[in-house]
Amino acid sequence: MTNEQKKKISGLAIASLVCGLLFLTPFIGIFFSVTALILGIIAISAISKNKETIGGNGLAIAGIILGSIGLIIAAIILFGMIVAVPRFVELSKEADMAAERGVTGGVKAGIYTYYAQHGDYPLTLDDANVGKCAEGNPCFTNVLLEGVNSDWEKTSNMTYLSPTGTSYTYSSQDGSFE
Repeated sequence: MTNEQKKKISGLAIASLVCGLLFLTPFIGIFFSVTALILGIIAISAISKNKETIGGNGLAIAGIILGSIGLIIAAIILFGMIVAVPRFVELSKEADMAAERGVTGGVKAGIYTYYAQHGDYPLTLDDANVGKCAEGNPCFTNVLLEGVNSDWEKTSNMTYLSPTGTSYTYSSQDGSFE
């Protein structure tokens, strides 16, 4: 038996490699990466002090490399989230504002169409009850063909609250919806 065959493989080196291989585990992979690095460094230190009796330096190095790759991937994902999440929120707000402009534009066009057809502005924009506009309580049905079934709220007989929190009041005197 040679000297190399008598060496015991470091358990820390094996653990470092196993943790390094688990870096792709969703949500907790970063903890495996850090653990792989720490165990790999400790294993290399222990192996270098006892070269004659402990082996597994290559396993520890592989664990460190895989742990480092895991940390780099985690950093890239974190950076992407830091950049993407605020942009997503901003785009969501822009979409809400665009949808609001579409609804208010449609309501105003419906008011003027009603005026053109009847020679007077509608007394109300709908028969909805005060509360959230919904399937059973659609808003703006007197001026929009299908009405609005979500996101808006009727706060009084002539006042509505948009999804962005803007309040709009209808006047049957002049047809304004501001």
